[in-house]
Amino acid sequence: MAFVIKYKNINPILIILLLLVTFASYSQTNNLVSIGTKDSIHSNILNQNRQLLIYTPESMLTDTSLRYPVVYLLDGEMYFHSFTGIVNQLQGSYIPEMIVIGVVNIERNFDYTPTTDTTSGFKPNGGGEVFTNFLDKELFPYIEKHYPVAPYRMLVGHSFGGLLSANTLLKHTELFNSYLILDPGLWWDNMKLIKESKAILSLQKFENKRMFLSMSNTMPAGMKEVKDALNDTTPATNGVRSIIKFTDILEKSKPVNFSWKFKYYENENHTSIPLISSYDGLKFIFDFYKRPSFASVTDSTASILENHFKKVSEKMGFIILPPANDISGMAYRCMVLDKNFDRAFTFLQMYLRLYPSSPYPYYEMGRFYEAKGDLKKANEYYDQANLHVPK
Repeated sequence: MAFVIKYKNINPILIILLLLVTFASYSQTNNLVSIGTKDSIHSNILNQNRQLLIYTPESMLTDTSLRYPVVYLLDGEMYFHSFTGIVNQLQGSYIPEMIVIGVVNIERNFDYTPTTDTTSGFKPNGGGEVFTNFLDKELFPYIEKHYPVAPYRMLVGHSFGGLLSANTLLKHTELFNSYLILDPGLWWDNMKLIKESKAILSLQKFENKRMFLSMSNTMPAGMKEVKDALNDTTPATNGVRSIIKFTDILEKSKPVNFSWKFKYYENENHTSIPLISSYDGLKFIFDFYKRPSFASVTDSTASILENHFKKVSEKMGFIILPPANDISGMAYRCMVLDKNFDRAFTFLQMYLRLYPSSPYPYYEMGRFYEAKGDLKKANEYYDQANLHVPK
């Protein structure tokens, strides 16, 4: 939009905020380049300081009333850049805006293995339950105190992180709403967790939980079919066999109202699978989120958009608003492209009603009235925009 504000001086802080949002992808900080910030927490449970990498949505800059689902990403130092890139690309269109907490490792073999295996070469091991207690009793309260979080948590783990995620799903189901379990090391401790899972899945309640489970091709050279791995008894196929056994138990147990999906990536290995399966997994977990596409805008489009996100809110368990960019974009489309000011006004009214704490809907409404030639009304909304700039 290219309206020139000639009749009212806009708060320079609002102009700065507009520029920050527009050029956020090019900004640099002393911590991470245009991706996130660093934080840390002292854990009495672990007797350690743990470093955190934090990704927050750009809308936090302009509307302090918004609350966001939180993703707890294990192996944060390895996957923070790629995972937050996927989130940034998908949010608003396929998934909600989210805060991502990348938990940086100190001793991952110990933290992510839920049982002690004295025969394993991965030592020390067996601290997974203690680490889970740290998440529950210390990290969650810290994040909920310092960041604007909604009552929705996702856990993402790969390899041993996937093992811990599966253990959390089975034994601490209430801690998270959804899980991305990526090529998990379910072979650990002679597949002990797999052996326990049948009884757990028959008794535990998984209602309204969602899980995406992935498996890479880790079969030895010359072995091409998964069925061949299932008939094998050597350690080389433990990874494949353990994951397939878990999916078989899930299929037979059929936990009530538990939505899950398994996908085998024949052309990916253990190292390459996190990127592509995180993308697929997020789209599955939030397969109810994507808004309808509007080839043409009608008088009912605004209500269709709002009603869609009411249904999304029911699925998420808290209020999810239509993305501000969607509403603003629809208003622009109606006013500038379709020359339909009445429909544009409907979207701008929705924008103001749903985002009353943000300066942007007031600013957009000011530009709307300026385009109509009502400079008095435009200036009234510009004043309101100035008043709503975050202090």
